[in-house]
Amino acid sequence: GAVELTLRRVQEVARGKPVWLTETSVPAAGKESFLSPEWQAEILARTVILALAYGIEHVFWHTLYDPPTAKGAERKQISAFATNSLYRKAARQAPLEIKPAGKTYRKLTQILKGIDWRDIRPIKVDRGIGVALGDGRWLVYSDSPTFRTAVPASQAQTLLDGREVAIRQRGGKIEVNGQRQALLLAGGS
Repeated sequence: GAVELTLRRVQEVARGKPVWLTETSVPAAGKESFLSPEWQAEILARTVILALAYGIEHVFWHTLYDPPTAKGAERKQISAFATNSLYRKAARQAPLEIKPAGKTYRKLTQILKGIDWRDIRPIKVDRGIGVALGDGRWLVYSDSPTFRTAVPASQAQTLLDGREVAIRQRGGKIEVNGQRQALLLAGGS
């Protein structure tokens, strides 16, 4: 997609210099019916996986929390940025509530904690992208509901909710029923 093309071009221009992905975000609500907090979390996970595959050293999310949504709350943001954060507040004095994207971001930081960035390598995923983390785990996504990849994983779970998904061995590759979701693969045979 457009983000992948942009990352490829930036890497060509940077020529070995560190690249950071900043001010990135995606709305969790809007006019399009597919926009939802879960969709936002999925796109966040895909963005991080894509960034890792291209050697991006840091990913900075645009804003921490959405403006308050309670009746009478002032909303001085452009509507496209009114739901793009990791947390939300019902009212100005209300506590922050974590959104699915915030939970996914937290999970990704836990997965990546202690990983030597030099060990991260892109891997081939049918109709998708993935990275080997160098510790017997892989982060992947595919635009196909069922996809194949050549990693020795025996377990898979969605990044969004930690649900286990089916894996089976087929001709030296694994076939994953990921249902177009970002996944953490682990284990080995």
